[in-house]
Amino acid sequence: MKHFFPIIGLLALVLAISCQKNPDVTGGTDARFEVPETAPLLTKAQLDMSNAVYDFGLDMFSRLSDLNQDFIFSPMSLSLALSLCEVGAEGETATQLADVQGLKNYSQEQVGAYYQAVVGRLLTADKEVTLSSGNALWADKTFPVLDSYKGNLAKFFNAESFSVDFSEREAVRLQVNKWGSDHTSNKIPEVLDKKPVGPVLLTNALYFNAGWGITFDEELLTAPFYGKATKDAQYFTKTGPFAYCQTDGCQFLSIPYGKGLYDFVVVLPDKGKTLADAVTLLQSANGKKALDLLTAKDGVIPSGSFTYVQLPRFEVSSGNKPEAIKNALIAMGAPVPFSPRAQFTRMSPGSGLSIEDIIQKAYVSVNEKGTEAAAVTVVEVEFINPGPGGETAIPQFIANRPFLFLIRETGSNTILFIGVKCQA
Repeated sequence: MKHFFPIIGLLALVLAISCQKNPDVTGGTDARFEVPETAPLLTKAQLDMSNAVYDFGLDMFSRLSDLNQDFIFSPMSLSLALSLCEVGAEGETATQLADVQGLKNYSQEQVGAYYQAVVGRLLTADKEVTLSSGNALWADKTFPVLDSYKGNLAKFFNAESFSVDFSEREAVRLQVNKWGSDHTSNKIPEVLDKKPVGPVLLTNALYFNAGWGITFDEELLTAPFYGKATKDAQYFTKTGPFAYCQTDGCQFLSIPYGKGLYDFVVVLPDKGKTLADAVTLLQSANGKKALDLLTAKDGVIPSGSFTYVQLPRFEVSSGNKPEAIKNALIAMGAPVPFSPRAQFTRMSPGSGLSIEDIIQKAYVSVNEKGTEAAAVTVVEVEFINPGPGGETAIPQFIANRPFLFLIRETGSNTILFIGVKCQA
């Protein structure tokens, strides 16, 4: 007979306004992560790691999205989720969690230091972009979590540790949901819709709030959007020096946030091309070269001839189906973390912890003022007994048909969010 206790890790890349400690939660520990005064430059090895995580995020997006409906996904959230798990893993479990992200040649300490540097950069890259990060470990008061694991979470991921009573499952659910709601400006009001069994919850929050670095025209344009069905949409417009290029049947446009280190990239397939073609292009050398052409260098936003830009106002919220991320990770070469052979012994002594499922909910709102986005990733782990186991005068970028979009920090090549807009 199998006995289990799910560990639900909530790894969120989310919009947060403030972090309020719940008075019913005891045992909070001060995080030891130090925010640098200026944005750190990543080492060559860390940039290589960013490129690997970039590839992983696009691969996962291509597996999760059917490209026939609006969808939003956070690669950064999932990567943080897997890395928080990896820090507590050993053996083949740790190897596969790293390998699936292209990080198998790096130690757990190097991976932790990489995320410490990336988060430090994200928090300080642009003073005109508001960003904050929060992480927490919620462990049952009777469950033995190693101090070394809690220390690594605090050091590399700025995680606090709280002691809770999972015999009061509804109380814990409400506490975690309040924490999540507080950190997402109510964009993800209920992270847990089921009572958590425990014995551990892991939560991560990242706040992103940014206005455009260019002012769009105040007057909105009402015009058709040619998606699955043709419907009118409200578009915001601007003619100006946008970073723009074309390659392999797709148009690429970058709209800067703040001073330009963060940007919003739109990949618009030409008529006759598909969103699947656009995803394939993003994963190719030509796609990466196009993104590099749009990337700010030494704080200077690339610009060329004036471009007329027309983008629809839109909101997208979505979540993956149960086991979709799990099955994708298994197919990508990481089955052991989901099996009885999993080793999370750097998290807790003994054996029997394995990931049961990973769920993500995400949200994005884009208008003429800027962007708001949120995501929550839920990692559920069971504690089980191990067993076997036409040309114009200037370029025109009119996004009146399905397109892909990315929110990224260009200096670290970090994709915070990637999505598809295919209907009005």
